[in-house]
Amino acid sequence: FKSTALYVGDLAPEVTVDDLMEFFGGKPVNVRICMDVLTRKPLGYGYVNFANQADAEAALELSYTTLRGRPCRVMWSQRDPSVRRSNVGNVFVKNLGPEVTVRELYDSFKLFGPVLSCKVPLDGKGLSLGYGFVQFEDEVHAKAAISSVNGMEWYNRSILATQFVPRPLRAGKTYTNLYVKNVPAEWTDKTLKDEFSVYGEVQSSVLASGEDGKHRGFGFVNFTDDKAAKAAEEALHGKLVEGTPASVPEFLKSSLPSSGMKLYVVQARRRAERQREMEAQTATYRRQRVDAMRGRNVYVRNLDESMTDEVLRKEFSKFGNIESARVARSAEGQSRLFGFVLFSTVDEASAAVAEMHRKVLNGKPLYVQLWMPADDRKAVVNAVRTKTTQRSDVRTMPMPAGMAMPAMPQLAAAFAQGNPAMSPEAAQAAFMQWLNFMVQQQNNGLRHNKMLSMTNALAAQAAMASNAVAVAAAAAAANGGRAGANRRAQGAAGAAAAGKSGASRG
Repeated sequence: FKSTALYVGDLAPEVTVDDLMEFFGGKPVNVRICMDVLTRKPLGYGYVNFANQADAEAALELSYTTLRGRPCRVMWSQRDPSVRRSNVGNVFVKNLGPEVTVRELYDSFKLFGPVLSCKVPLDGKGLSLGYGFVQFEDEVHAKAAISSVNGMEWYNRSILATQFVPRPLRAGKTYTNLYVKNVPAEWTDKTLKDEFSVYGEVQSSVLASGEDGKHRGFGFVNFTDDKAAKAAEEALHGKLVEGTPASVPEFLKSSLPSSGMKLYVVQARRRAERQREMEAQTATYRRQRVDAMRGRNVYVRNLDESMTDEVLRKEFSKFGNIESARVARSAEGQSRLFGFVLFSTVDEASAAVAEMHRKVLNGKPLYVQLWMPADDRKAVVNAVRTKTTQRSDVRTMPMPAGMAMPAMPQLAAAFAQGNPAMSPEAAQAAFMQWLNFMVQQQNNGLRHNKMLSMTNALAAQAAMASNAVAVAAAAAAANGGRAGANRRAQGAAGAAAAGKSGASRG
């Protein structure tokens, strides 16, 4: 039984009740947009009630019509959450062209039965991600759609339609959908299916097609049983097959060998999952590569513009076996005046640095040091800054001769803040010289801090002793003054008494 209430979803935030009333031709008897209880902001969906079921059924035809710049979803209101969240009748559609909109998807699939909802996910730029979802009212209509649509050409692409599997089930160890890459250009959908049918019943298979109608060298095979999918993956991954690559231009295919292509067969996953795995693998490879080159890679700067990879290798070859030597170049092929030489051992690299640093080559003094990864350079600079700050906090008196830090204009110049007359090479060399000096001073920093602390303590003790002496002297002076005053007073009193006595006798 269908009521007269409709659910309206995927609404733009600015949609109002009046907008919905006008959108449905003024026929609703009640319109409500659901709001957040706390913020009172719209939640993106609402409910519309009609006077009779006929008007409600007519309003369903407006589903995925654009309202305020966004296609809105219109479906029967279903209050039972178990029915709303059920995946029964849900179809997953893959390899959609960028032209396919959610409205086109809805119009195409509603021919097989009542459609509850449709969705075509978009990226940040509003472009289709190439897949979508169609949920039918019942499973019978969904199976009919899968049977008819799977493998059908749509906008010059063979689309893949299968029953939707929720992510928790897909995340388990069982899977039936395989991703196949390096498919020869000569293969068809039938060839792909025949190749995989040996290992079990294939529910669907499709090769992704390009705008020219030719497949793009990859596709998908979905089995009815997970054991068959795993067996096919183990047997066909890395298998040599005859044919030419589908991504190679036509005029080059005749020059390629007719055999030797290896199939790439793995579990089919979402693009975001594949990208995350690829990024993790790339990061791991980079860390391993950096660790392998640590102490063996030599950085050479201030090269002449005419320097080539071959000449660079020749100049450093006397120090040992060189795995690679290259001059860094711009996208236009112009030398960036620095390069790298990778030796087989740490000792060979150290010997090259010791002898080649500041050596004049083609009239220019070379700057040669062991290559240091960016993270390591940053850590060293931060450590030096921390040590410098700690020493500046303790320094309460002038430093002894010879302990003064080197002048800093060179450092400023290394960061493009110094004298414009200083060349970038000289500025870089000055900065590295200062950096090496500061690293060496780290070992002396603690000892120097102890020396300063001891000096400060002795100075404080001396000051206290000096103050004590001064206080004692002042006290003695005060006592001496009081004694003299007493003696003078006593003398005056004696003189007065003597005068009185003389007067009496007279």
